[in-house]
Amino acid sequence: NIAFAPQYGHLLLSASFDKTIKVWNFKNDPEDYTNMRTYYGHEQAVRSVSYSTDGTSFVSGSFDRTMKVWDLESGTCTGSFSNGSLINQVLFSPKEPSVVLSACKNRTVMQYDLRSGEMVQEYNYHLDSVNSITFYDDGNRFMSTSDDKKILLWDYNTPTPHKYIAEPHMYSMPSATISPDGGHIAGQCMDNTIRVYNTQGRFTLAKNKEFKGHVVSGYACQVAFSPDGRFLASGDEGGQLWMWNWQSTRKLKILICHSRGPLMGLKWHPL
Repeated sequence: NIAFAPQYGHLLLSASFDKTIKVWNFKNDPEDYTNMRTYYGHEQAVRSVSYSTDGTSFVSGSFDRTMKVWDLESGTCTGSFSNGSLINQVLFSPKEPSVVLSACKNRTVMQYDLRSGEMVQEYNYHLDSVNSITFYDDGNRFMSTSDDKKILLWDYNTPTPHKYIAEPHMYSMPSATISPDGGHIAGQCMDNTIRVYNTQGRFTLAKNKEFKGHVVSGYACQVAFSPDGRFLASGDEGGQLWMWNWQSTRKLKILICHSRGPLMGLKWHPL
């Protein structure tokens, strides 16, 4: 996947199946993008990357079953963690800059403290591979999704979920993202729809918000909000970029981005 540097978006991280992570100098002229540094250290394809809140470091997760923390400027690996499982997503805690979390194939969310180098919390109530972690409520809570087709809601640092969401119509949700105002989470579903949940109150499905038309079955295509919250975007299996109006859920535009393979990584520039 890909990730823009927080706030300004002047640096773009990209994770690759060639075992590397690259950081790009992002400029207005697409002919002038510069690969500023390549980070080597993983032994297999890199699945996920995420910046720290201050943008000085980032974390990566790989099919080699390790999660690594990197200093952005020096390029050095400052920490490496593994529980022996494949890693689907990694991210920093928005509450604690020294804490990183990983969504793992062994049905758990693992939490590590960079200061001690130890695993400090394990969230283990899913019945299949955990696909995504999405923080909400100012970082005090997070949502996890899994191949078990369930959504679990957690209080940060509490190993027991405070709510299960499991309905017969639900499909696996491999990726999700929170709206700029924090009021909604949009999740990519394997039935070729994007479904939306209200994060306020009882955390319920927003039945009037369903985005469809794209085909993503079998792919963990990222979903992205525009910074002003007016638009929602997604990739699809045919390499197309879909954009919808957030309020009306009406399709606005389809862009042909890749001629071969799916469009997996997608982020809206923060500015």
